[in-house]
Amino acid sequence: MKGYIQEHILVYVATHREMRGEGIGRSLVEKVMALAEGDLALHVDAGNPAVRLYEELGFENKYVEMRYSRKR
Repeated sequence: MKGYIQEHILVYVATHREMRGEGIGRSLVEKVMALAEGDLALHVDAGNPAVRLYEELGFENKYVEMRYSRKR
């Protein structure tokens, strides 16, 4: 499955609301990138401002997630 499923997946990357914009998220992700052997993947909502950071770090949007919810 090489090339389809990444070896590592970042599940949650977050900083406290009052600390955003200080470079903490960038430092965290860069550290993971330096330590991880193999490819990385992460999930982020399209409207999340962090998308720009991830793109700057070299992450690419390869897939579209589609969901179906039944109305209750």
